[in-house]
Amino acid sequence: MRSWNIVNFARVLTLPLPLLLGMTFGSMLACTTPNQVHELETKEFQQKGSASDGKIGINDKNQAVILDNSAAQDDLAVLELSNSHLRDEVERELTDLKACEDQLNDQRLGGSGRTTQIPDMEALRNDPEVKEDMGMDENGDLRVTREQSFEKRMKAEKKFSVTLKKMTKTAKSQLETCDRQLTLAREQHGLPGQRYKATGYFTSDGTWVETGHGEQNLGDAFEISAKAKEKAKAKGKGTDEGQ
Repeated sequence: MRSWNIVNFARVLTLPLPLLLGMTFGSMLACTTPNQVHELETKEFQQKGSASDGKIGINDKNQAVILDNSAAQDDLAVLELSNSHLRDEVERELTDLKACEDQLNDQRLGGSGRTTQIPDMEALRNDPEVKEDMGMDENGDLRVTREQSFEKRMKAEKKFSVTLKKMTKTAKSQLETCDRQLTLAREQHGLPGQRYKATGYFTSDGTWVETGHGEQNLGDAFEISAKAKEKAKAKGKGTDEGQ
């Protein structure tokens, strides 16, 4: 690497003042204007074909590349929509996982009695700072403006997308494990491995007549189980008396 000594520094000081000021001011701009928008080098791109995610061609460095050129606002909108769907999926998986773990931890099934907390999705975001300013516009109206870095917002959305995908994968895996453990715990405590479903029948006109409600919670499960045992006991007693 080339080092700067006192001689080189002295040579710089002998440069014409306008040139020296230009070099100094230019370096200051480079340091104080991060995320500055630059021109895209796509003019020399020679298209040779098409791909599902862009155009195949040769760039200005004579390299074969796939070029995708889209509006910045469209990219952000797609990311935000995708993250919205991913967030809904994560929240569904976490809600199901909480319900499973709460039952597994129920003391009636030999659990510790503790409850599971669902993480706050907003706390997982790392959005860039939003600068607010209030003042008068050209029409004399009092206005509030809000500004944040577009590039940092894009990076934050991409990072949030990766986080959500990892959370979805982890939550699904943990839910499968919890379901297996809950099935075993239920069976060990006199309940069927799966939830009780509502019982009933359809009339000739298609109306559903419910003869037994389904299980909504663990309390329902033990209640339905107790009634089924009483009914079976009474039936067995009646059979014995008939004999």
